[in-house]
Amino acid sequence: MKSHLGLSFRAGVSSCTRAAGLFVLLLFSAVRTNADEPVTPPAACALRLIVELTPDVPDVRSSGFLSSLLGDHPGYQLTLRHVIDDTHLDVLLYGPGPKRNCRDVVDGMRKDARMQSIQVQ
Repeated sequence: MKSHLGLSFRAGVSSCTRAAGLFVLLLFSAVRTNADEPVTPPAACALRLIVELTPDVPDVRSSGFLSSLLGDHPGYQLTLRHVIDDTHLDVLLYGPGPKRNCRDVVDGMRKDARMQSIQVQ
């Protein structure tokens, strides 16, 4: 009977050892899989805007003026594509994505007192 208990005990240890080994292998595989995946930054967003300004804006071509329209959004930039007339600009808003972040910047720009309207193209 002793040998039977010993055999049973060894079989239990062997099963336990296999289960623990399998668990460690699965855990290592999961961690390794996540570590091997490249971390991709969110896609950049770009929006073309037609901006209508109040007539009292002195120099719409000034890069300082364009950046002032962004308010407190340092990761974004406005690029002048075309001056349509004294109060209308065709600009490109570019910054970190997703696209809803760009739309939040546009919503902030709409609150600027110099802004009459913004059309997202």
